[in-house]
Amino acid sequence: MSKHKQWSLNPNQMINLNKRFSDLKEKQKAKIAEWLYIETYRFYKEHDHIPHHSEKQAVLDTVYAMIEEAGIWIPYAEVEIYYRSKISRYKSRVLRDEAKKNRS
Repeated sequence: MSKHKQWSLNPNQMINLNKRFSDLKEKQKAKIAEWLYIETYRFYKEHDHIPHHSEKQAVLDTVYAMIEEAGIWIPYAEVEIYYRSKISRYKSRVLRDEAKKNRS
């Protein structure tokens, strides 16, 4: 079985079904990382805490919809793995940004 599949929008384009987050272009990775941060920050503003285990799904679902809309093909599980690895950094960044905002 091939690890590639024909993309339905463009019949000449093939996609790798085993694509990893690290296989994305740098601009794509940066855009996804920024979307994840923005949605995490938005969640924090609405609920006054960083998303917990079950709440992370809401953030991931929102960001994955943006990824699909942008035409970036990456499995949901890869985005989830990436988000789980970065959530502590996002937490630090959110708290730092909130502290700066409160000082001004």
